[in-house]
Amino acid sequence: MQKYMEYLKPGNVISENKDLDGVSIVIPTYNRNRLLDLSLLSLVNQIFPKDKYEVIVVDDGSNPKADVVVKKYESVIDLTYLYQDDQGFRVSKARNLGIKASKYKTILFIDCGVLCGPDVVSEHYALHKKRSIVAMGLPFCFETGKGIPPEIDKLLDLGELNIIFKLMGDDKAYIDPRYIFFQKYNFDLSNMKTPWIFAWTCHLSVSKSSLINVGGFDENFKSWGGEDVELAIRLYDNDNKFVVARDVKTFHIPHDKNKIGRLLSGRNNADYIHKKHNTKYTALLREGHGNEAMIRIIETGLLDKVR
Repeated sequence: MQKYMEYLKPGNVISENKDLDGVSIVIPTYNRNRLLDLSLLSLVNQIFPKDKYEVIVVDDGSNPKADVVVKKYESVIDLTYLYQDDQGFRVSKARNLGIKASKYKTILFIDCGVLCGPDVVSEHYALHKKRSIVAMGLPFCFETGKGIPPEIDKLLDLGELNIIFKLMGDDKAYIDPRYIFFQKYNFDLSNMKTPWIFAWTCHLSVSKSSLINVGGFDENFKSWGGEDVELAIRLYDNDNKFVVARDVKTFHIPHDKNKIGRLLSGRNNADYIHKKHNTKYTALLREGHGNEAMIRIIETGLLDKVR
């Protein structure tokens, strides 16, 4: 375990109230002020008691800074803004900063541009009351390759999230691509040796103690892709159970992406993950991308005996 303790150590956690009962929501952001605005708006309207959750926005060097957005919501929710200079892609460091500053037992990660239904925080809180888990949400419109229909864009401007969730749920084209895999196995990941392949921090919660135990995010990731999966490998090795928060409604606003750049970055980071962990499962990460790679890793893991 000691080799994983580089980035988060108990002595580095700066909150004096790190054992409070509640949920800390960590959102990294970079030059996406409109998306951040919509994410924060959705978090204002949670049914969970406002004195039991906080939102920590970690700005990875935006220009202009995202604090102008954060200030709009400081009076209505417990909100912290952290800033780090723009030194390239440092989302791992940003999330670690958020973890260090957090004061509640459960950490919920969402991406900037993820809109949360009114019960998202309460549902994750309830899941973590039962046992130490990694809970994975399934945002509508995430990695579907589809843009925003005009009628949805209008509803975003009006803040009509409930209508958006209804429309997304009725259109199978907007369902998270992982859904088909979870459905195939009845949403039961207990027989999988590789549930970590599904652990994407667009919408994912973990106990703070588990994150500290495995050392947090690996800050050697300096480009897009894989830092969440690599963290999940360590969480799995540390006996955390993985579950699907299938009924928790979130919506990921599509935005422009450099597909070729992401493909190259993903391959480089897959090589790094395999070099670090060196298992037959991580070797499969280097042999493909997207759904094909997930299928090979899942099926290989299912052939092996689960501990």
